[in-house]
Amino acid sequence: MALLTMKGNDIYNAFLAGARNLISNKHHLNQINVFPVPDGDTGSNMSYLMQTIINEARPSENLSDTLESIANAAINGSRGNSGIIFAEYFNGLYERLRGQAHAKLEDFSEAVKHATQKAYQAIMNPGEGTILTVLRKAFDIPGKHDNFESYFKTSLAQAKIALAETTEQLEVLKKNGVVDAGASGFTAFLEGINYYLETGTTDIPVHEEVEEIVEHHEMIVDERYCTEALMINVNRGPEDLKQIFKDYGSSLIVSGRSEKMLIHIHTDNPDKFFLELRKYGQVLEQKIDDMIRQQQAISVEHPKIAIVTDSIADIPEAFMNEYHVHMLPMNLLIDDVSYLDRLSV
Repeated sequence: MALLTMKGNDIYNAFLAGARNLISNKHHLNQINVFPVPDGDTGSNMSYLMQTIINEARPSENLSDTLESIANAAINGSRGNSGIIFAEYFNGLYERLRGQAHAKLEDFSEAVKHATQKAYQAIMNPGEGTILTVLRKAFDIPGKHDNFESYFKTSLAQAKIALAETTEQLEVLKKNGVVDAGASGFTAFLEGINYYLETGTTDIPVHEEVEEIVEHHEMIVDERYCTEALMINVNRGPEDLKQIFKDYGSSLIVSGRSEKMLIHIHTDNPDKFFLELRKYGQVLEQKIDDMIRQQQAISVEHPKIAIVTDSIADIPEAFMNEYHVHMLPMNLLIDDVSYLDRLSV
């Protein structure tokens, strides 16, 4: 029987199948990850987001309640550029359908358009040839559809076309002969949704991934640290925060609502970023990834033996750079906020 009305349990099961299918593509997504930085973690970041939704979201017959649960879980689990964009997309769906116990296709279609706009707005400088492009084109559906199965089947076909086109839209993707990893992750999510709508089951078939060899071109990392902050009780809106931090680095993304918000930025000075950020709300969690070390770790020149230390060790930075030493920062509690030694303080 065709699905004419989307209820809470329907969207939960559809997204659950989508999440599981994306997770099954994690290694492939890592291997083709060359934009915006070739650090090989897009699959891991998006899988972490999906696993958090699986672990934390709770289904309800009420559509609004289910979407709120999914949106909150997405903020908690969002990591990296594509993961945070995806989380803001979920937040946009909830924002538009808040208060509705169920939704007809027309209402859901409008919510999808709103969610796409939210994803674009979350980014300081949105670009095409990325997950944003596929988010937009997948649901730019011609004609009228009578049921959700037909709607999502068409959206998947549109997404696959848009995904293939990303190779030509960004020079770095063209050089490496790959599609955008984040866009590929979203397409895998849609594949899972369609599998559920066609079969009625969320048990995604396990497929054995084929090892791929991707030639990573030498790239310069303009800002070293991929920096993220999860905040609550935020006293400024997303647009204000984007303006405040626009000169602190690149890849600035602000996702969420005042009660819970996540900010992502690539910067050389995460300590200055967090010092300023504390003025605008309570920082619950911090994540700072050294993208130079990440890039080195997936290169063919990386030594077979890894040296790992913590921030207590007093090792010169030049030595750490020469021998690719990985540092695990200690947590320092300052004014009831846990900071990362040598990085955020």
